[in-house]
Amino acid sequence: MKLLDLKSLAEQTSLSIYTLRKYIKQDNMPCYVVGKKYLVDPDEFKTWFERFKKGYNIQHLNPEKLFEDSLQSLNFKT
Repeated sequence: MKLLDLKSLAEQTSLSIYTLRKYIKQDNMPCYVVGKKYLVDPDEFKTWFERFKKGYNIQHLNPEKLFEDSLQSLNFKT
């Protein structure tokens, strides 16, 4: 099994390291923690990331959480 650090995963996915860290903390993105380093299995990430694919079943989304996340990204207090 080959694991990627967040920098490598960010380069391969065009996502920022900040976004990946947010996914780990808020959306339970699968990863391994070794010391202070996050390592990600590319196959597990791909399976987890499929939920963002267009056409994903909207019933699984929480509109209140999406709204709160949007406000947080704009630095508004909820």
